[in-house]
Amino acid sequence: MSDQYPPGGALFQQDKKNQNSPDYSGEIEIDEAMLREIALEIQQASNGRTKMRIAGWKKMSKAGKPFLSLKPSTQTSSAAYSGGGGGGGGTPAGQSNDALNDEIPF
Repeated sequence: MSDQYPPGGALFQQDKKNQNSPDYSGEIEIDEAMLREIALEIQQASNGRTKMRIAGWKKMSKAGKPFLSLKPSTQTSSAAYSGGGGGGGGTPAGQSNDALNDEIPF
């Protein structure tokens, strides 16, 4: 995954070879920052586990096959920002945009 893209992935529909075969499979890539968030959440959890959120959008591949485009977010990144679907872009919780519009005394 290139540095210019945020963590994400895709699920593609699979031909079922038998009853236990998955309907969809794919990959999701995370970066070092997200891995550190996950590790910190696990260390702080009483049960040694954490949950991640995964958002998905229906899309069409260049080959004309439908797939789900995925965006993961951690509990920390989901709770730290309001708006923007979790994982960034938005205003930190408890802050308004007005806090950023203060006058600069020059």
